[in-house]
This record gives sequence, C-alpha cells and structure tokens, in this order.
Amino acid sequence: MEHTTIRYLPTIKEPDRLVHSAPAGRGLMPDLLQQPDKQHASSELMQSGAIADTAGTQAAALNTAAAGEDTAPAEVTAGSRSAAAVEATPAEATARIFVSEQVVPSTAVDPPVGSSPTASLLHVISSNVAKRNNLHFVDAETIIMAVGSVVLLLHLPTMQQHYLPGRDGGGVAAVAVHPSKQFFLVAEKCRSRAPNIYVYQYPSLALAHTLPQGTEIAYSCAVFSNDGSMIASVGSGPDYLLTLWDWKAGTTLLRCKAFSQEVYDVRFSAYIPGNLVTCGTGHIRFWKMATTFTGLKLQGQIGKFGALELSDVAAFVEMPDGKVLSGSESGALLIWDGGLIKAVLCRSGGAPCHAGAVQVLVHDTQTNYVLSGGDDGMLRLWDCNKLNDAEPGENDITCEVRPAAEVPLPAGGGVRGVLWDKRSWLVQDTSGALHMVTLPINLLDSKGYVITKLLDLHSGAVHGAVTCSDRHVLITVSAADSRIRAFDYRFQQQQQARQFQGHASCMAILPAGVDPQQCTAVIGFTDGIMRVVRLCADGWILLAAEKPHKVPITCLALSSDGSKLAAVAENSRIFFFQFQPNDGTLTPQFSCKVPASGPTSCSWSHDGRHLLVGFNTGVAIEVAVPGPASIDTTRTYEQPADTRTYTVQMPWQQKVRSTTSQRQQQQQLFQQQHLEQKQQESEQPSRAADGSEAAQISTQAEKQQQQAPQSPAQMAPSEEDVDPFQKTPVLPITWLQHKEGSSDRFMLWVGGSAAGQVRVNRSGNMLLISTLDRVCHTFRCYAVCVSLHDQARWVL
Repeated sequence: MEHTTIRYLPTIKEPDRLVHSAPAGRGLMPDLLQQPDKQHASSELMQSGAIADTAGTQAAALNTAAAGEDTAPAEVTAGSRSAAAVEATPAEATARIFVSEQVVPSTAVDPPVGSSPTASLLHVISSNVAKRNNLHFVDAETIIMAVGSVVLLLHLPTMQQHYLPGRDGGGVAAVAVHPSKQFFLVAEKCRSRAPNIYVYQYPSLALAHTLPQGTEIAYSCAVFSNDGSMIASVGSGPDYLLTLWDWKAGTTLLRCKAFSQEVYDVRFSAYIPGNLVTCGTGHIRFWKMATTFTGLKLQGQIGKFGALELSDVAAFVEMPDGKVLSGSESGALLIWDGGLIKAVLCRSGGAPCHAGAVQVLVHDTQTNYVLSGGDDGMLRLWDCNKLNDAEPGENDITCEVRPAAEVPLPAGGGVRGVLWDKRSWLVQDTSGALHMVTLPINLLDSKGYVITKLLDLHSGAVHGAVTCSDRHVLITVSAADSRIRAFDYRFQQQQQARQFQGHASCMAILPAGVDPQQCTAVIGFTDGIMRVVRLCADGWILLAAEKPHKVPITCLALSSDGSKLAAVAENSRIFFFQFQPNDGTLTPQFSCKVPASGPTSCSWSHDGRHLLVGFNTGVAIEVAVPGPASIDTTRTYEQPADTRTYTVQMPWQQKVRSTTSQRQQQQQLFQQQHLEQKQQESEQPSRAADGSEAAQISTQAEKQQQQAPQSPAQMAPSEEDVDPFQKTPVLPITWLQHKEGSSDRFMLWVGGSAAGQVRVNRSGNMLLISTLDRVCHTFRCYAVCVSLHDQARWVL
C-alpha cells in the first residue's frame, strides 16, 4: 500500500482579507505563487487591489473550481506584469487574473468591491423541525421562522418566500416577534466568538439594535416581554445563561444561570409583572424579579415532580390565576401551583392526554380554550375552565378531563408548532409539512375541521441533492423523513415524492451520459439496505433492493458508464456491484475493507478502474478494482485489493519561517567561527608579562566570547524546530469527486477551519486549495507541490 501526504503551505503574505476572483472555467494558477519573483509580483498585485476581496467572488471561485475545468500552469514573470494591470482601477482589477503570460479579462460578471453576493437564495426545501417555538406571525399574512442560517418570511396568501441571512455565520438559533409587530429579533449561533441578538425593524428589515455577549456559543430561545420593553434570552451549553435585556438601550438588566441542561422555552408572565417561566430537559422553573438589599435579582424556583417520574417539559401556558399548565414526556398534562404539581390530567379511563410527549400548548384568551399537540399527531382542544376546576382526590392527584374536540393530522408526523389565528390554526408537523386547519363555527364539532397542506419540506438534514441536466428539477433525499423528492425549483413545485421505512443516509444518481433524464437513483439506508428507484409519470417506482451491509451505508458511487456501483459502509467495508442501467439489476461482485475509519464520500475514476474514498480522519484511499476474471467468489465475496493512501493536512500558520537550508547554513557558520576562536586562543601567550597585558588579554577574550555565534541549540527555538504539520489537527474530508472525464485528477472538500475546495493534479504533482477560514471569515489561497511517491515535497 502506497502513501502520499498532501500538505498545504502558505506562499503569499496575506492582507487582512483576501478573496481571489477567477473567470469561468479558470482558477488561480499554482505557478503564480511558487517562484520568488512570481511571489513578489503576486504580493504587489494583492496590495494594489488586483486580487480583490468581495463576497460575490467567494461563490464565483468555488463554483469555478467545482466546474472541474482544466487549469494549465501559468508562466508569469515580473516582466509579464504590464503597466495596464498595475495601473488598473479597482473595478477593473477585480475582473482580471494572470494566465499564460498575459492579463486575461474575466468573462464572468463579478460584482464590484463591497457589493452583495451575486448568488441569491431561491427556495428552501428543508427545515429543522427539532427547533421548538419556531413559528410566529409578523403580520396578519406573514409568518417568520428560522431555517438553517437564514430567517424565512413566508407570505401565506401567495406562499412567496423571502429571506434574511444570518450575520454570525453559525446559523439562526431562535426568532421572536415584538408585541407591536414592528420589530423582531434574531438570536444566532457563532463558531468563533460570542453570538449576538439582532433586532430588526419590520417591514423594512433594517437592523435596529445589536445585543452582544449574552452567551458563549449559541442561544436556545428568546422572547419579548408583553409590554415590549425587555427581552429574555437563554443560552445553550455550556453556560445556559438567562439574560434580561433593555434592548432599546442595549444593556443587560439581570443575568443568572437558568439550569444545568438545555432550556427549550422562556416566557414572561402575562398576568403577574416581573415573573417568568423556563422549561427544558428534566425541569420547569418559575422565576421572579425580586428586590433585595443588594438590588434587583432573579430568583428561580425549580418545579418538584414529587412522586412522578422526572420529565422533560417542552411546552407550558399560564392560567389567569397564576397556575401553570405544562406538558410531559408521558403525554399527561400537569397543573403547577407554587412550584408543586397540583393535578395530573388524563382522559377517560386513565389514558394520557397524548400517546407521546406533549410538544405544544396554546391558550386562546378569546375562546378560553387550550390547544395541545403531541408526538402522536393529535390536536386536542380543552376547556380552560374545566382544567382549572379539576380537583384530585385525597390519595391520588390524577384527574380525568374530557377534551372538547380532537383533530388528527394526516399520517406522517407529530405536532411541532402551532399558531392560533382567529378562525384557523397553522400547524407544523415533524415531517416538515405546514398545515392550515380551518376552524368550524362550533369548535366542539370535531368533524368540521378542514386541513389543508400549505408547504411540504424535508424535515431535517438533506443527505443527497442532484440537479438534472436536461430540466429544472432537483432530486433530494433526507434522513429524517426518508423521502426522495423531485422538485421543480423554477416553479417551486414538488413533482413526485416517496417515503421508505428506515432512515436514508446517502444517494447516487445514474450519470447523464447513461441516463439523459437522470431519473434513476440508488439510495442507501442506515440499516444497510440500498434501494434502486426510478422516477416515472405516476411517481417513484422500486426497481431493486439489496442489503450488502449490516451497518449504515455512508456513501454510494456509480461509475461514469453506469455499469459499476460501490456501497461504502460505516465500518469502512466496500461492496462492489455490477449494475444494469436499463432495469436496475444489481449483481454482487466482491467486497473489501480499507484501513481507515469514518468514510464520508466516494468517487469512481473515469476509466472505472479505481475507487477513491474520503474519510473524516483526513485521508483519501484509492482502491484498485480488479477485473472480473481475477475475482473468485466461490467461497466468499471478501477479496484483497491494492490501495493507495493520500493524507490531507494544513500547515501551522507561521509569521517567521526558517527553512531547513537556512538552519544548515547557520550550523556550518557556527562550526567555522568556533574553530577560528579555538585557534586564536591557542596562539595567545600562556601568561601575561605584566598586569596591564593580562588585563588587555582578558578584555579581548571577553569581546571574542560576546562576538562568538550562539549554537543553534542555544538559540531561541525556531518555529521550524517543530514540524508544523504535526501541530495541525487532522481535517476531515467531507466530499470528493474525480474531475469529469479524468482518472488522474480529483477535487475534495475539507472541513474544520480550512473548509474549502481542493484540486489535485496527480500527474503534474500540483495542488491548489481555496479555503474559507471559518474563524476570521477571509478567503485564503494555498499552493503546494505534491509528490505521488512515498515522499511529499513542497515549494515555498
């Protein structure tokens, strides 16, 4: 087994922010950054603005690399830097790169410096249904919710989507709307610093206020007070800080730790000023702002479950008399009074209010009804007066209450969020769908409720997405709902969908060269099963199913001719199949295990002779696939296979770098000067003739000792003394793919602080990486020279 180390070395002195722009089909040339004169030329160009920093060029550069176009080495010298390039205006300089000894104008339309990105969000196809309290009315016809790293504003009459991007780079954690509907807040997450809470005006979406330093990593929930003067926010782990803000002044009023585990919700009391309630993992807590001899403080009382089993509390509502009605994991409704459970509510016969955890509770003050929703997919309406009048017996705190109405959601998921809007409910379920429930005139008429599906999204992470080459269709598969969908992104309409048992983990589409319509897909599942499906006019049909593994399948790959399929499992075992594109027939060939852990992606070479597998340990392993004649499966499918390993590493960033040759020169100079000093000492007289001569000799000896060079061992340790690559954490490979039509080039994405796209030319021993540093959010370029033999070498 051969091994190659791919190491990235910075070859240019970067300004504070650096983004390189490239025209379509071209990339920044590695040779531009290697030779000293070229390095000097490129540094001058960057300082003069020839390589510009724009948000739009980040997307352009990555899309250019992803296009897989050939990148010929550029022969750029100091003489090739024309006066036009140096004297170009900033707008012209951003549209130029150096290729083939001349300045080539960019054919791509790059935005000017400081402009917004050219790519805009078209449509959201998935939502994180695990996020609680994520539905809010921002006006009578528009709802707002957090979706990934953006805030989605959905206009209900037209179903048009509008987006507000997050600012801190880690995603949107929570949103809340001001009682006046003139402001809303966005609490965010951040990887590199403490996240902020941003308050926006509505409908202008202008930033009004920023609240910093409320938590360490991410917020879990936030809410405005009933009069709109304060904001209460709770941070996620590790601090779980409850903070009260005077948001108009941008100051912190009170702060303390809410709990030692996750907090799901926080709300101000609508009836008792200065009171709050928080709930979450294994707790519910009642707070009040109390005046003490040291000032105003938050005092919290944890609810005691008593004889009941400790439970997560996901939802609660406050009664007009100060009691609190909460849900539980068992499906029972709990009435709290003064931190103690007054009653446990159930249905007739002792059945819990919901067959699963209670996730939503909404109190409508106009009708005085409480609406509950649970994991069982049921919506139940309760008379608030009957709940409040429930009195347990002497020896039992359980009370039976009959719901006023019951409304089942369509099969597919439990209730996750509810908004009560006069004559309708907006309900979000765990399958990603958004329903509108039209209320009857008589709320007690369970059969009069009409349910209409408004929006159908994936309910979690999307594990596969492929665009069809001949039409505007996106094929996606999600793990949470195990559905494969064909979505027309031009008209924002779902064409076909099918759900399977289990949880999908990956997907591969038959290449367009074999199937021009790209309607055949292979889906891998966490139970080791893979299914071959085809999109037809009447939906997705199942062509074949196999179970090559007992553990989850993490990645699939089809060869360019569609005749070979590789299924890589979580335990790094690969199963190879012969695939028939016409009918989807799978014929097992052989299996092998590669010496690495955590496979993330795989890709076939163009000739179908090698399979490249990327791992989250920072290595890529190339497996040589033997021919059918050399495979003997009479006893077992397990076969040996030749492999080759590539290790991907990032360097330790150094401000001062001492090369190995410089260190050797210092060693030789020290030895030479040390020998000369010894010779001078031997030529001196053994003793002085008189005192003055002795003092003179002593003074000369002290000067020689001061001028003598220090040994490299005595010198301050240089950053070259320690291998910089040993200090760099291993970066996971999140995606890789062979360049289209090539068997000796591949691209890959690496995670961590060096997330970006890498192009490797294995025949020319060249590598170019464009990375987006997640810490300082600057675009950086690295060039290295990689030897594909046992040793790796690099160019400074």
